[in-house]
Amino acid sequence: MKKTLLILLTLLLLSCVNLNDSITHSVRNENNKSSNTKSNILTTQKDNDNKKKSNSSNVKIAKTQNLIKEAEAIPEDTYANRVKKYKAYKAIITYNPSYKSKFNSKISELSSKIEKTYNFNINGVDLVFQDLLNNNSYNNTENKVFTYSNNNPDVTLQIEMSSINYNKPVVNVKTVPKEYSEEYINNEGNKILNIVKYYENETTETAGLTFVIDYKLVSNLTGEVLISDRKSIEKNYKESWKTYYISSFRIDKKKQIPSDETEKHVPTKEEIYQAAFQEMFDIINKDINTLPSIK
Repeated sequence: MKKTLLILLTLLLLSCVNLNDSITHSVRNENNKSSNTKSNILTTQKDNDNKKKSNSSNVKIAKTQNLIKEAEAIPEDTYANRVKKYKAYKAIITYNPSYKSKFNSKISELSSKIEKTYNFNINGVDLVFQDLLNNNSYNNTENKVFTYSNNNPDVTLQIEMSSINYNKPVVNVKTVPKEYSEEYINNEGNKILNIVKYYENETTETAGLTFVIDYKLVSNLTGEVLISDRKSIEKNYKESWKTYYISSFRIDKKKQIPSDETEKHVPTKEEIYQAAFQEMFDIINKDINTLPSIK
């Protein structure tokens, strides 16, 4: 009996050991499977990332090649096209900096062919305009496209002035009779209706300057005319003020008559010429500013 119990206990112990070995082996298998799964996921992600990078790189290369073809197809026959081509090559190296060394020399070459500085000459001026030119009595003539320069400018703005007509100040006075009624008590205590009469004098002073300009912007590098036009410049001024003159002998309520206004005058001849000169440049520079620029 004891021997039988001993055999049964031995078998039970062996069974437990085998069970533990089976469980441990199963856990190990599960851990290995999990580890393999994670490894496979990481490998797949890495492959996907590499594919995305490869696809992105291929797209960038293809787009760069298209940009290069477009840039090379632009002619260099005009100022506008040279600027367009310059910007096209700049866009390439901005999009794909790895091409910077390849196109730097091309960009520098194009830059040397593009007009950047300008000056002007004016013909047909009268004595007052000539005095303004001699004394540089005008404001900045800069524009957004070219830089003003006296040192071999790339382009010259040629201006021809004509039909210069200065209208010197003219003063006109317009007089309008006016009146109002008021009541007052006389020495006898009676109410008296009094009609107060006065005059309103409106003084107007006018002056002005008109002239015509023909202008063109010519490249000193190629002879190309970048812009040309004909414009009329008009500077008209008008100032007016009112004063009052009482014609009645009797008046009790003078406050009903408006006060005299301050006397005003138009600008001097030199000031009008200077304003017109600056307006001329403002009009021309507005036209110049429609041109493309590499600034």
